Amino acid sequence: MFTTLMPIHEIIVQRILPLLIGVQTGDNLNTEIEEKLMPKILDRLVKQLQGKGIDKSSAYAIATSKLQKSGNLKKGTNKATSKGTKRGNMTASQRAKDRASKKSGKSISKYKYNSKTNKATLKKMKEKT
Repeated sequence: MFTTLMPIHEIIVQRILPLLIGVQTGDNLNTEIEEKLMPKILDRLVKQLQGKGIDKSSAYAIATSKLQKSGNLKKGTNKATSKGTKRGNMTASQRAKDRASKKSGKSISKYKYNSKTNKATLKKMKEKT
């Protein structure tokens, strides 16, 4: 019986990579691999845009363009820069405080986070008695 050998790159993509990143094999394999390998910052922005009613492919294109322009993704790729990786690993609270701090020039520690509005505001100063 004659069998053909599968090229090594196909073995890696179809059999080994899914095991390494915890993806089930099947019809959605490429989509699942893309989503697992997508930088967190890109994934989050794509989901935000989809939440506003933009279709997935358009959201991906818009997010990639914006994040490349802001220096969070390397130009011409969807690979995160060190800035993008750092920002992608931040919590919503950390990002909100960071935005407010950069805008005002005040320390991050002077801000408190409101999860309902996703904004950071200055903490009230305690009066000394």
